[in-house]
Amino acid sequence: MQPLSAPSTPAAAAPPSGSAVATTHGNARTGEITMDVKVLGPGCAKCKKLYEQVDKAIQQLGLNAALAKVEKIDEIIRYGVLATPALVINGEVKVAGRLPADAELTNWLTTAAMSG
Repeated sequence: MQPLSAPSTPAAAAPPSGSAVATTHGNARTGEITMDVKVLGPGCAKCKKLYEQVDKAIQQLGLNAALAKVEKIDEIIRYGVLATPALVINGEVKVAGRLPADAELTNWLTTAAMSG
């Protein structure tokens, strides 16, 4: 777990727009994005592992998703996340400070896909 320093101002309501890496899956390549997934982290080994884990799960499940990696600390803090890695699905922080189990990740992704 990599702690982040607290922001000097309250967290913004709007999610950050910037990301370092972006990948699209399924029909997301043609503009039919059903899910927005972000991995938050400054680039540590666990952050990279989470990105790979999420990318693999999205592919295996055949989901239409836009996957992005957010590495800028000020953008990460806007989500209220103070420990990385963190996972955001459709604007909701699902986990922070740890790697989720594969079953946990699959559950979050399939639930978001069904509600999206």
